[in-house]
Amino acid sequence: MQQNTPKKIESNLIQSLLSTADPMESRRTRNRMLMATHIQDAMKTQKISKKQLAEKLGKSPSIVTKYLSGTQNLTMDTLSDLEYILGVSFLETKLNTPVNNVSKYNNRGIGKEMIDRIEQQTRVKIMA
Repeated sequence: MQQNTPKKIESNLIQSLLSTADPMESRRTRNRMLMATHIQDAMKTQKISKKQLAEKLGKSPSIVTKYLSGTQNLTMDTLSDLEYILGVSFLETKLNTPVNNVSKYNNRGIGKEMIDRIEQQTRVKIMA
């Protein structure tokens, strides 16, 4: 039996769109998709359907579908509600891992000491 392998399609249009993509928007889209995957995994673990989740959130099933597709931006309140309902934590952060390197901040006049102080203050607030 012959196995079909996907063909790579070269498209100038796709390459053009990718080359002009805003890095911040690309990151937002990636993060929404990752969050949608985490929510779906938690739903499977808890054996909660989309309809049940919508009822528990007090939202319409169509909004939950948007959450699960990664097309809907989630508020902090909604993420907090999802954590409570699904019994998971989505908002744990790695404070010692910068998103980009520190030199990005230095270009704005923010020194490493300032970044360390901000991160320390954030840790104190999170632990309180």
